[in-house]
Amino acid sequence: MVCKNCGKELPEGSTVCFECGAAQNVVTPAATQTVQPSGPVEVKSKAAAAILALLLGGWGVHDFYLGFTKMGIIKIVLTIVSFGFIGGIWGFVDFLRIVTGSVKTDAKGNPVM
Repeated sequence: MVCKNCGKELPEGSTVCFECGAAQNVVTPAATQTVQPSGPVEVKSKAAAAILALLLGGWGVHDFYLGFTKMGIIKIVLTIVSFGFIGGIWGFVDFLRIVTGSVKTDAKGNPVM
């Protein structure tokens, strides 16, 4: 590799010339690679998530369906502690969020359609 400014021989992969201090604009192979998904994208149903949120929202079933396990467990605990009151409201709010399009992806980043 040769410096683009002064022509001095440089070690392979150098980003700066040791002689003149000029930047070398080295493109590494890792920077040019594109990342491909490892498998097929699993699209979750917006209708299924909305129905689960409306009917079983207090128990967090729609969260488990979308992969948000931690949130589903929190909803189960709050539903039991509040005798269903908080869970019922939370399920209806999540139903509205899903229907209005506020929830766009599942826990893995796959689209909800």
